[in-house]
Amino acid sequence: MSARRNRFFWNTRFLRAALPAALLLALMNPAAPQTFDGSAIGLQQLLQQQQTGNIDQVPQAQSGPAIQTYRPQSDSSQPSPVSALERIYSDRVGHKISQFGYDVLGGGATIQVAQAGGIQDNYVLGVGDQVVVVLRGPENATYSQRVNRLGQVVLPRLPPVAAAGRTFGDFRSDIEARVAQAFVSTQAFVSLGEVRQVSVLVSGAVRNPGSRIISALASPLDAILLSGGITKAGSLRGIVIEGGGRSRTVDLYGVLSHAGTKSLGTLVDGDRIFVPPLGKTVAISGGVRSAGIFEIPRGANSITASQLVDLAGGLLLGGGARFSQLRLEASGQGRVVPATENTSLHEGEKIGRAHV
Repeated sequence: MSARRNRFFWNTRFLRAALPAALLLALMNPAAPQTFDGSAIGLQQLLQQQQTGNIDQVPQAQSGPAIQTYRPQSDSSQPSPVSALERIYSDRVGHKISQFGYDVLGGGATIQVAQAGGIQDNYVLGVGDQVVVVLRGPENATYSQRVNRLGQVVLPRLPPVAAAGRTFGDFRSDIEARVAQAFVSTQAFVSLGEVRQVSVLVSGAVRNPGSRIISALASPLDAILLSGGITKAGSLRGIVIEGGGRSRTVDLYGVLSHAGTKSLGTLVDGDRIFVPPLGKTVAISGGVRSAGIFEIPRGANSITASQLVDLAGGLLLGGGARFSQLRLEASGQGRVVPATENTSLHEGEKIGRAHV
């Protein structure tokens, strides 16, 4: 046996001993689809695994949905104590009454974000997102690559494609067009693999303000729950998200009531979530499903009785109900008057079921 054949013989024995069977079959079958994910095991790492006997611990592709779990930094599951506002309204109503929503949003919670599933076309890509491109046709391959620090996705035989800051739908259309130009009769199927993580700052009236690392698919509410929830001195209706020269306001009442809400939206690296102080409040007691103290919408000075009944889950019994209003006079004194569905309630006032 010549020296060249001898070296080939021992190299082949090493590969058979060191590489997992699936990887060896892939190397020996050039017709199999190629996979490029930027995470191939180097020869030095492979030698170390062979020497330590850990060859079976080579990372394998995960199957099924991957879920990222985020937990609050401290235990904030204990209920908040009775607030001064609750004591004042309880005195006016004549029985204990609580602020609406803080039993749910006033404490921390563990957050789970699925890394698999459909991604909306309006999702904005960023550095760290993993893009999977599957080619089918004469060119049969699967490429998996992350958006690099230059904001680009680099795929074999294609020029770098700008990704960061673009919507997923726009990026996918760009990839499909470039593949159609570069390869004959080949289709491209683009999807999102692992989603990047972002760092956001949560401040204001939360139990544990500070920076949070969370999935880019998470909502502002997820970041707030990781910060221990909103204190009873904070607003549920005027959460401000700022970042990248933009600002928007989120109303969490839509999450808690059947009134519905617009999408809470996702987060971008560097966003700041600010929970402002509690705004103006009114109360409703008796005859509704969820009596409590409710916050007036931000920017408004009043709320109608029918709107308040809707926030409280509606009437307990059908057929309507008669309500009375505790109206606050300019002197600070309260006066009980009949209320209709169009009655406007201002800060500090309350309605309750009329006694007949």
